[in-house]
Amino acid sequence: MGEPQFTEFSKLLQELSSIGFIILDRRMNVIFWNRFMELHSRIKSEEIIHRKLTGFFPDVNEAWLNKKIKTTLVLNNQAVTSWEQRPYLLKLPSTQSSIDDVDFMYQNCSYFPVKNSDNVTIAVGVAIYDVTEIAVAQKLLENVTEQALDLQEISTHDHLTGLFNRKFFADQLVQDASRCRRLNWGLGLAMIDADKFKFINDTYGHQVGDEVLKELAVRLQGTLRTFDSLCRYGGEEFVLILPNVDQQQTRLICERLRKSVSNTPILCGEHEINMTVSIGTSCFDKEKSLEDIIAEADGALYLAKNNGRNRVEQHQEKENT
Repeated sequence: MGEPQFTEFSKLLQELSSIGFIILDRRMNVIFWNRFMELHSRIKSEEIIHRKLTGFFPDVNEAWLNKKIKTTLVLNNQAVTSWEQRPYLLKLPSTQSSIDDVDFMYQNCSYFPVKNSDNVTIAVGVAIYDVTEIAVAQKLLENVTEQALDLQEISTHDHLTGLFNRKFFADQLVQDASRCRRLNWGLGLAMIDADKFKFINDTYGHQVGDEVLKELAVRLQGTLRTFDSLCRYGGEEFVLILPNVDQQQTRLICERLRKSVSNTPILCGEHEINMTVSIGTSCFDKEKSLEDIIAEADGALYLAKNNGRNRVEQHQEKENT
């Protein structure tokens, strides 16, 4: 394969200093190497021409690149790879010396067939674009976004149980109440308290108590719909928002919750702990404030405790006399 067929391209491509450009034959021998490549690889054109690319760049995935070249030659089509798929084709030094921890050039690459004067594909051209600055900026943005999400997770979730926390509950109740009012849905609220939890802490220790709370959270969460919101309200107390339910449905859901706890002992190491919960419920009413329905559920919980624990009590409106 002679070089005259590339003469018309050579002068233009050779002088490109902002884009790397190489041409490879079927055996991955280099038959064109422009100034950009010379500057950034520190390999002169005369040193690498007619020699195998991988001899100078042992980090290249030879099987992958060989497949890419053959596909381009056979199908006569163009292809691209981005730095997100593969950070670089050839490991060249970073052009962003001011950025710490970036020691190579991130690259986007284009692959296309190179044809002779008879329109026969004889080689593959590869254009290499330096996108280090863009890649670093995007990675930085992703890190900042991830940190923001982590902070949001911390601010809305209880660190022990993984449930939503009291702050989330307050915000979510406002949103759910607004939606239920707009759609003319019912809204149930339940306050849930672990019975005789102080006895567990005093008898087995706070570490076992923490494990009991975590298992309680798993059991309670496992019986709910995806759009219900179970939150840790504080200590051994939980609160549950149930959109689009009436009073009877609220009670049925809470009975299921109660049984999920009481039917099976909780195993903590060598300890088998029989656990129950008491639950108080109330339902949203357009005439009531959110503080009212929280207070009503809390009052119903107090009644469940006084009536023997391990039970569900509903708030009952007092009849006018």
